[in-house]
Amino acid sequence: MVATSALAAGELLLRLPHAACLGDAVARKTRSGAAVLAGWEGPGREAVALTAALVELREAGAAEWLPYLATLPARVEGNPASYALAERLAFAGTAVGPLLRDLALRHHDEWLWLRGCSELPPSFSAQDWADARALVTSRQHFLHPYEGTALVPVGDLFNHARRPDVAWTFDRDRGVFEVHARGAVPAGTPLHTSYGAKSNSRLLVHYGFTLAENADDDVLVDFGCHGVAAMGYPRGGGDIPGIRRALRIDGGTPAQRRRGWRQLARLLLRERAELPVVPAGHPAAVDLGRIVAGERAVLDTWLRRCSAGVEQVVERGASGGRRFRLPVGQ
Repeated sequence: MVATSALAAGELLLRLPHAACLGDAVARKTRSGAAVLAGWEGPGREAVALTAALVELREAGAAEWLPYLATLPARVEGNPASYALAERLAFAGTAVGPLLRDLALRHHDEWLWLRGCSELPPSFSAQDWADARALVTSRQHFLHPYEGTALVPVGDLFNHARRPDVAWTFDRDRGVFEVHARGAVPAGTPLHTSYGAKSNSRLLVHYGFTLAENADDDVLVDFGCHGVAAMGYPRGGGDIPGIRRALRIDGGTPAQRRRGWRQLARLLLRERAELPVVPAGHPAAVDLGRIVAGERAVLDTWLRRCSAGVEQVVERGASGGRRFRLPVGQ
């Protein structure tokens, strides 16, 4: 989407009535969507119902939705879930790996349930369902707690940026979806909305792309009995407070805090060593390279924070404190 002329701040770019959005109200009128809303007890019920309804409408060639359905691709370009197994394995060691595993299990459970209810075409495979789910995930808008999610024609064509040019709203009282310019926009400017603060791993898994630089990058760290935590760039020292308390970084004695910082550093160094090398010729080499670089940058930032944390404890008079240096940036 590109601004063909200069836009003023607050200028209306798109207005759609709620009836033009493919959402819960439409899903309830389809056999498969109604079955999901009535009987599916797993997570993501609205998204599952919307996907099932989309599959049914496509198979039936529903005339009222045909112009919009014709604009939708068969699958999300760049979605790693559609890659061959060997290509997906290249993401092991990054946050993409567990995200893909969790989604694959969820989508397979959904497909089995729908097949058991005879709510999918006989030839509709598990991969077909995963592709349809990815399509809905990449385009759905959460309109309102009472209206749920919906696919919004034209509104789903805006790409993502951390500093967007436009913003969308849904006015339930008037029943309209609107897109306005956030500020003055020169003619010829590509128009972006925001999909929220998401790491490159999540952008790739849910939308099929990554950003060249992403300040919202994070890394999944396995803390053993304390669970798995997503660690982003440190902001004000208040990150992952539960893990910090568990490792006695917060609230412990000087010796306990020093050990806690060192234990955290060892865990982060292990995660850093497990980051993969980007295979030559991989279909997502650019995206995988950005993810690996982003996760390494987050880990290096936290490793420097660990080193500084140990130094602070030592400087405050902890007895027996050895200077602790970490191999960061190698």
